Amino acid sequence: VPELNSIKHQNILKAVSIIPNLELKINKLEPDKQAEARLSLAEALMQASDLVPSFKSYALANIDTALNLTHNDISSISRGLGLKGKIHILEHQPKKAIELLEKATSAANAVNAPELAYRWQFELGQLYAATGFRSKAISKYEASITNLENIRNSSLSLKPELQYEFRDKIEPIY
Repeated sequence: VPELNSIKHQNILKAVSIIPNLELKINKLEPDKQAEARLSLAEALMQASDLVPSFKSYALANIDTALNLTHNDISSISRGLGLKGKIHILEHQPKKAIELLEKATSAANAVNAPELAYRWQFELGQLYAATGFRSKAISKYEASITNLENIRNSSLSLKPELQYEFRDKIEPIY
């Protein structure tokens, strides 16, 4: 496993070195595209935050900037709030995480975005289970699975490679 850690470390060093150039490119985008790029960057930073703890604060800054740029894009607002909620999970702040994830779920439901809602409902299920609210956890898990089944039924017409990608992300939830 030391080789794997070395590879991860090298990849993170490469990522850190390209961030300034990436920032310049993101800043040149139109506001809606910039918000989407910042949310994607924040997600990537969060995935590596266990190795570089400062990535959490940088991810949060990108999320906040994205939320300031997405005044009417409810899907982006849902995504931003959900990612903020996940940061609060990483920071061991379950009350704040639940508040943000509930708002993210409401926003996703408001624009009929089950591809977002299931993620936030799953996170809420885990949080409620961890904090002793079993019935709330079950309710969120059931809602997440319902959304996943709706997505799966509508994805049967998708290209096979998209079906596989979706399956790889969803299988852990089931």
